[in-house]
Amino acid sequence: GTYSDPITHNFFNESTSGQTGKLTYVSWTANNGQCQGGSCSSGTLDNTLLPMTLLDFEVEEENGVVRVKWITANEINHDRYVIERSNNLIDFDVVEALSSTGSEFGETHYEIVDEDAPSGSVYYRLKSVDLDGSFEYSAVASILITEDQTALFPNPTKGKVFLAMAALIEVAGPVYLIDATGQRIPLKVEIIEGQLQLDLTRFKSGIYIIQTPLRAFRVIRF
Repeated sequence: GTYSDPITHNFFNESTSGQTGKLTYVSWTANNGQCQGGSCSSGTLDNTLLPMTLLDFEVEEENGVVRVKWITANEINHDRYVIERSNNLIDFDVVEALSSTGSEFGETHYEIVDEDAPSGSVYYRLKSVDLDGSFEYSAVASILITEDQTALFPNPTKGKVFLAMAALIEVAGPVYLIDATGQRIPLKVEIIEGQLQLDLTRFKSGIYIIQTPLRAFRVIRF
C-alpha cells in the first residue's frame, strides 16, 4: 500500500526500484551506507512527506454575498478547513468548516459562500487542521462590502450627498472617502435637518466608497 508515515528499510546490494509495493517518496537519504544510482550497499531509506500546500486563497463579493475560494495540493494526513471572519482583525468567528477531500496528487479546489457578512471592511482567514490536531492559519484576505444604497442620496451626485436618519444613527466616528487607488481621505460632515451632509465637490469625477464606522456606500461623482 501507500506509506504516509516515515519508513525505514535496510538495503544490502539491492535496488530501490526492485522493491515490491507502492512507496510514495518525496525525498530519501541513505544513512551509514554507500549509494550509487538506485542501489545502496547498506544503510536506511527515510521517507519525508511535505505538509499540505495552500496554492491560492481569495475572497470576492457580489451583491453583499462573499465567496471564499482556495486551492490546495499535497493533502496528506489532513483533516479539515475552517473559514473564519472578522471585522476588526482581532476577534474572529467561524463561518463554516469543510472536511478535506484532496490527496497528495494534484490540486483540490474549495469554495464556500458567506451570505451573512456585515457591510464595511471584512477580513477572512483559513485555518488548516491536520489529523493530529495541529493547525496553521493562512494570510488574512480583506474585502469591502457596500450595502443599503438608498440611505445615501442623491447618487450619482454633482458634489453634495446626504445620509438618511437611519444611517446617521450608526455614525459614531470618522467618515472617509476611499478612491480607486484605495486611499482613505477624511471627510468633513455636517448635520442639516436631521441628515448628515458630505461635500464631495472638491473631488474629481469617478466612483468612490464612503466608509462610516459600520457601513460602506458606493457613490458616483460626476
